[in-house]
Amino acid sequence: MATSYNFYYAPGTCALAVHLALEYSGTPYQATRLDFKQQQQRSPEFLRINPKGRVPALVTDRGVLTETPAILQYVAQSFPQAGLAPLEDVFLLAKVNEFNAYLSSTVHVNHAHKGRGYRWVEADDTASIQAMQKKAPQNMAESFTMIEEQMLKGPWVLGELFTTSDLYVYTIARWLEGHSVDVNRFPKVADASGAKVAIWGSNPDKTRNAQASLAQECGDAGRVHAFVCDVGDESQVERTFEASVAALGRIDSCFANAGVSSKGTPLTEMTLEEFRRVQRINVEGVFLTFRAAARHMAQHGQGGSLVATASTAAVEGAARNSHYGASKGAVTSMVRALAVELARHRIRVNSILPGWIVTEMTERSVQNPKFADAVMPRIPTRRWGEADDFGGIAVYLASDASSYATGEQFLIDGGYTKF
Repeated sequence: MATSYNFYYAPGTCALAVHLALEYSGTPYQATRLDFKQQQQRSPEFLRINPKGRVPALVTDRGVLTETPAILQYVAQSFPQAGLAPLEDVFLLAKVNEFNAYLSSTVHVNHAHKGRGYRWVEADDTASIQAMQKKAPQNMAESFTMIEEQMLKGPWVLGELFTTSDLYVYTIARWLEGHSVDVNRFPKVADASGAKVAIWGSNPDKTRNAQASLAQECGDAGRVHAFVCDVGDESQVERTFEASVAALGRIDSCFANAGVSSKGTPLTEMTLEEFRRVQRINVEGVFLTFRAAARHMAQHGQGGSLVATASTAAVEGAARNSHYGASKGAVTSMVRALAVELARHRIRVNSILPGWIVTEMTERSVQNPKFADAVMPRIPTRRWGEADDFGGIAVYLASDASSYATGEQFLIDGGYTKF
């Protein structure tokens, strides 16, 4: 019988390291978010789970685990296929534990001096508390100087070996900004930061392959996260989006790209079940994804970009394709409405309408000689589109270069709809 896990965490805490490790492990788990502002970590219900009143806490079939280094080691050893620790090398495994212990016992304590000085002195000893707060940035900078110069080999903590230590130091490094310490003072630490991506997919193998491919291309596996998610399932979208925020820290751009079609079916033979199957992913999936993203972007207050992949089927008619065309038409209408609604939050919403692109979905059609003879003469560029044709528009819409573009349909079709 498979072990069940319930993971307790709070945003902005060291629990992020465990959250990431659980995602890397690929094991199913229930994530329970605690609101520290509401003192939920001190509630009787949670204190029965962890009397320390802290996160992270991982409830397993054998009992409860607390403390970040302990849970990280448990996850690494329980799921060796994730490759989160050098389990066969006793010395290197000890080095992982050594590094994680330093983060927990020294760096985390330095950070805590800023906001929780009452742990070390009486609450009314304001002079001592203020002295700790004043010293905290210096202590954090000194700790990261030690990490940069003596402990982090590069590109990862153990050199070429990615481990839980990298998840942990990434988590702790995110606190430097709150101490007014520039992470760029520590080039090796900062090298693991920058643009990060979360890939969602319904097929575990394809999703992992996409993650591996992108990680190899960018040369930094720590910047690429992958999650298995059925975007037509509301609970999965909410959970996966929350995990993505935990992994990335903040989401600035969200691409709703999932889509399904089917064999051409005449209207008179199409079942309601088949029609709804297409709408569930193509329309409801965009709605659920954008709703989660818009809530997050509105909350962090920095704006953002939402991009939906529609299709030329939204603007052109095609026989035996009414369910797909209806879904993509709905997406473009949704995009226009959301562009107006979300502009006050500085959230841009646009759609990309691909023409005939060589993908797994279109492969049978574009390789059919009769189909090619009928369609290719209508494409002025005289070729099928490729995935790389979307790199430029994707970067444009994700960046501030498109800050005044919203509610638009960007046709990438080789001139197909213009001829």
